[in-house]
Amino acid sequence: MRTTLPAGFPAIRARTQGQHRAMPQMHQQPEAAAMKVLQKRLDQMLFGEWGVVVAFEGGLGMVRRLEAMGLRRGTPVRLLASQPLGGPVVIDVAGTRIVLGRGIAKRVIVQTCSATRNT
Repeated sequence: MRTTLPAGFPAIRARTQGQHRAMPQMHQQPEAAAMKVLQKRLDQMLFGEWGVVVAFEGGLGMVRRLEAMGLRRGTPVRLLASQPLGGPVVIDVAGTRIVLGRGIAKRVIVQTCSATRNT
């Protein structure tokens, strides 16, 4: 299953079956909104928002556990659900749904793009 990133999202490298391949660069239309790159925690993402994992704030054990689930630096993720009152978050990683507790999600830093209008 191929992951489709929104228009204007920076090109990233994805690891597929042991080989690196560059994901296609999506170009904006001239009249489209300008893209602003932001870094935030995974639990702060909005529903349906795309991001790329850039860092982990945790020990080696936590990082290894997340990597075993397929969540690595440079991996594109999309927030599917965020439960209220400190509940878990559900993300899409390469077509696979992963549920993370809020405490772990707070330790994953992602880079997102948000549209801003030039008025």
